[in-house]
Amino acid sequence: AASNYDTQANVNDGSCIYPGCTNPNATNYDAQANEDDGSCIIPGCRVAFACNYNPEATVEDGSCEIVSCAGCTYSDAVNYDESATIDNGSCVYVVVCEVNGCTDSAAINFMAAATIDDGSCIYSGCTDSNADNYNALATFDDGSCQVFVCDYEGEISVTFSKANFADWTAESNQDRITSNVWITRADNQGMFNVFDQPVYPGNAIGGPSNTLWKLGATDQPGSYTSWVVAAQNNPNTYCNNDTEWSLYIPDAGLYFDVVWHSFTGSNGGGGFSYTRTLNLDLSDCGDQPLVYGCTDANALNFAPTASFDDGSCVIDANIYGCTYADALNYDAAATADDGSCVYAIPVEGCTYPDAVNFDSNAELDNGTCDFSVSACPADLNADGLVNASDLSLFLSAFGTACSE
Repeated sequence: AASNYDTQANVNDGSCIYPGCTNPNATNYDAQANEDDGSCIIPGCRVAFACNYNPEATVEDGSCEIVSCAGCTYSDAVNYDESATIDNGSCVYVVVCEVNGCTDSAAINFMAAATIDDGSCIYSGCTDSNADNYNALATFDDGSCQVFVCDYEGEISVTFSKANFADWTAESNQDRITSNVWITRADNQGMFNVFDQPVYPGNAIGGPSNTLWKLGATDQPGSYTSWVVAAQNNPNTYCNNDTEWSLYIPDAGLYFDVVWHSFTGSNGGGGFSYTRTLNLDLSDCGDQPLVYGCTDANALNFAPTASFDDGSCVIDANIYGCTYADALNYDAAATADDGSCVYAIPVEGCTYPDAVNFDSNAELDNGTCDFSVSACPADLNADGLVNASDLSLFLSAFGTACSE
């Protein structure tokens, strides 16, 4: 019946008012009502911060949930979730420790753990521009400067042979490469420089004086050393069968590619044969200067373009590890920090005081907070019934001031 029914009216003028619920989403929706009387019943979640909050709901139905919209809400975190409306404490941050130091691997004080170059890089080498091995990058002189005088007037390529038991004191049985390098062998043992070595000097010296050798051609990697070391104490194997070597004469700045043809072992007569070819590109007598530097790939100042090791190699003596005493993995023996420090893990739990499972000991929120709303808020003693006991509890608290 209309609320404004007129008993005297005999013509309906369309002004009838039917109060009721006009919201079609309500459980008590009245299709005939044309005036909403506020009686609509709309069940739903009425907790404003819940993921499924329904602003139209008039009755709490216990459906509130805070999981589907939870995530990391801090935009500076690596796992930031722009769709999240509730932060669940899962944010992860990348902490970059800045370490000042020399970041150039070519410097002798290169620091692998450094992230910011502080201009402290030190480069060693020859700083004398008049020297043959002048290094324009060097910031301090390491005493390696050398001035070479071309002391070679022979053929570019020479094949030399000494027969077994041949007179090694005869000039014809000595490979006289320069004015002070005369290589030969006696009837046994290894090679020596007869210019200043009357006999083989033994493995401690390791071969002809004023010479350095390495396995492989001059354009192949490797470090120059004594003849015995280069032959790995086994010249019978490595000085035969056209094996490629390199020979360097330091005081003349000469490089030779050497191909070993034969080497008689034991007491077989001391014969040997090889072909040496002057490398004009590397040698001081050629058109291009030598490239000096550290040829040890494991050194801090390894120079990949160096063709001659100038003795400047610096091996990193640092012990890398965590140098911060408050870290869990502090290493008292470490001399350089490598950024690996790990610190104590905070206590995780619910850090929201208004949650039912609030943990006052928690230091880091782990997203477990429970903001559940009771489906029966008047059941104050939680016995499943709303009765006089609940009223008694309410009246005992009535008028009490709430703490802020």
